[in-house]
Amino acid sequence: MIPSTPITITALAVALITVAILAVLVYAAPHVETLVTQALAANEPLAPKAGTIAKSLVFVATVLVAYHGFAGVVVPFLEPTDTVWMYDIAFLALALIPTAVIAIALYRALDPAAEQLTQSFTPIETIEDSEETATSEESDDVTETESMESVDAEGTDTTNDTENTTDEDPETSR
Repeated sequence: MIPSTPITITALAVALITVAILAVLVYAAPHVETLVTQALAANEPLAPKAGTIAKSLVFVATVLVAYHGFAGVVVPFLEPTDTVWMYDIAFLALALIPTAVIAIALYRALDPAAEQLTQSFTPIETIEDSEETATSEESDDVTETESMESVDAEGTDTTNDTENTTDEDPETSR
């Protein structure tokens, strides 16, 4: 123990190592964002959002490392007054900031991601084929309607020549 304090030398060493790790994480966060954005540059609407999410995840990890690394130094001072819960609340509030940024970025990326996913499952050829099929079906419907309303050269209606809806036998009516 360090004289006149409830802190152990081990807890102090862990806190100093934690400071070094936190410095590396804070330095790396913007670089992680850049790397993710560049890696997804082909996907324009999602790339910046994915970079923001990656950077915020690094910040959440930073808060978690700080929480565990500084506990041995801070908690011994809070124990005599029964306010250890304040340490937990402070880091919870600190972690909410990058978590909220992640949630907002995920919400904003939802529509472009769904569109990208839909496009990956529905090839463009299939969409064009279905449009051509729909167009040809419409023209077939028009042709059938025109032929049903047609009249032969002698002036008799030819729309229902093949269908005979009467109960009479055609051979007996002759």
